[in-house]
Amino acid sequence: MSSRSNIGSRPVAMDCEWRVFFRKSRGVGSSASRERRVAVVQVADTRGMILVIQVYAMGRFPIRLIDLLENSKVAKFGVNILNDGNKLFRDYGILSNNLVELGALALVADPSGTERSKTKRKIVSLAKLVQWYCSKTLEKGDERTSNWEMELSKQQLHYAANDVHSSLVVYKNMCDLARIHEIDLDKQSNLFTSSVSWPAPAPTPAPTPTHADSQPSDTPTSQVPAKKYMHPQHLRAYNFWHIQHMSMHDMCLKLSLKAQYPHLQTHIQTQTQTQDIRLKPSTVISYIVGALQADPALEWNVDELRKLLQMEAGSWVRHRDWVLSRGLQIPSSV
Repeated sequence: MSSRSNIGSRPVAMDCEWRVFFRKSRGVGSSASRERRVAVVQVADTRGMILVIQVYAMGRFPIRLIDLLENSKVAKFGVNILNDGNKLFRDYGILSNNLVELGALALVADPSGTERSKTKRKIVSLAKLVQWYCSKTLEKGDERTSNWEMELSKQQLHYAANDVHSSLVVYKNMCDLARIHEIDLDKQSNLFTSSVSWPAPAPTPAPTPTHADSQPSDTPTSQVPAKKYMHPQHLRAYNFWHIQHMSMHDMCLKLSLKAQYPHLQTHIQTQTQTQDIRLKPSTVISYIVGALQADPALEWNVDELRKLLQMEAGSWVRHRDWVLSRGLQIPSSV
């Protein structure tokens, strides 16, 4: 029997916060919302450590946090957690793995339903789960819809930390119930575990036949899209990235015109001045994507490109639609 150990190596509670704008739309009493990028990610582990990470204030999404979210051996549990995982993919290109939905876990760990009033819903609010499995009341204030992009207040920090702490306590109590009922959660993990994967590419519409199509021709039916004009800097950036595997730091310096032509920049001596002559990572990334868009014959790997875009916080959203449109290059499993 296993009730806790193998669902994940040191499982963690996970939640996300982002700013939402509500605006009136056409129609009486109707409104619409516009989401911003995920601003805060909070995690809590079974040893009692809680981290509230304001990723929106960082130049890039933390690498170690990406490693945790994509680690298939570490369970991340929460409420409506697949929605958070999909949001992280839309905003940062993260393929979160081993996501445990607490409401679905309750259906397995508490089969009698005595604690959850016999509901069969897989997604249940955290407040309900805390009430059922902790006999506590989870207070939800106005912080949930507050501005998570500014410097966080004590109230916001408390809200974010309390959410993942509450999820952690609910999870532990569910595991205790599973042990009491002699339920092996590992054998039924498919009932409450999910992962984020690449979205299926949209089907390409078949071309409409024309009179010219019915005539015999020596031209192949499948043609590589025509090349567009490519700026030399874009090709240099592509070669630095794909051929030479150069670091982002070095690419930012090598591609800077001020670095290539020192006479344009006088008295470059201090570290601060050297930093000023480097291109921004977002610019280098745009150069590389521009090269791939200009010449479809250039070789590239979609997962390597995803990692490149993750080197700057806003680049994934900026280029995501084009990457996803190249469905033939998206691997079936990453």
